[in-house]
Amino acid sequence: ILATASGLMVDRFGPRFALVSAAGAAILLDLGYLVAPNLYALFALRFLEGLVIITTLNAGPAILIAMSSEKSQKTALSLWSSYTPVGNFIALAVGGVVAGGLWWTMAYAYHIALLAVAVGLTWFSLPHVDLREKGQTGPRKSMVETFAALRQPGPIRLAIIFFAIASLGVGSTTVLPAYIASEHGLSINQASGLMAGANLMMLIGTFLAGLAVARGIGLMLLALVLGGIGAALGVATFLPNIHLSLLAPLLGGWFAGIGGGKVLMTVLLPIATPPGQRGLAIGVVNQASALASFGAPVIWKLLATGSNWLVFAGMITVSWLVVVVLVRQILRAN
Repeated sequence: ILATASGLMVDRFGPRFALVSAAGAAILLDLGYLVAPNLYALFALRFLEGLVIITTLNAGPAILIAMSSEKSQKTALSLWSSYTPVGNFIALAVGGVVAGGLWWTMAYAYHIALLAVAVGLTWFSLPHVDLREKGQTGPRKSMVETFAALRQPGPIRLAIIFFAIASLGVGSTTVLPAYIASEHGLSINQASGLMAGANLMMLIGTFLAGLAVARGIGLMLLALVLGGIGAALGVATFLPNIHLSLLAPLLGGWFAGIGGGKVLMTVLLPIATPPGQRGLAIGVVNQASALASFGAPVIWKLLATGSNWLVFAGMITVSWLVVVVLVRQILRAN
């Protein structure tokens, strides 16, 4: 809900201040989790945690773009784009140790320790620079001038790319376990195990795409390769009567393509967003990603009724086609 508003805060106070504030607020929320008296309190804290998360997602790329030279920006942003698979891996590893026992709340204690380290690293390791003096954020402007980023084609195009790629990952993860179990006679547990392996391949896809970008591959070529791989393997995953032995490599390749797509959309940020309003523009883009996380499961669930593979094939193909077309438009405009 507040991704765009959070982007305004990044522009106004600077990404470094926003990162420290978000991490500090997250520590307070984790303390709240430890003493929450009931489930309703946990849900309320979880809602507030969303603002902390989206502030981090807005401020992180903004400070990387401001601190990095034009040559190193793509490498820095490629590393940043790996936060989802790496974060999920750490969360599952740590959460699995304490989940299901009397001490399950210790997961929040671990999180507090990680956040404390993050606050220290951000405050003491990053340069004490007011990014507004470097042209990445401007002085206070009228609301009309500030929201001009909402009318610019670059951020809007990139927001649609974020929505398309995020929808593919979140939506497919929602419906695939039940679909695979139904089509191949597996249990939900077995199908979920296949999905866990596919999510690990997303990390490998992120690494390979980041390496390609660092080596200087053209972003249009990367979009075409990822679009081709993503559409072909994604459609093949949903083909009826596909042999079970092929399912794991198809899923792995498809999700590796989605991981590469996350790198692609992240390295497009400095190209598609205006420097003077970068926080707001990144907020608009992350707003689309947040909407995808909320809406994609519902859309995919509705379309999954009847398990028609042609519906899934159409969604996957159209999504990657939209990504390729919009990447071309962004690059041509810049």
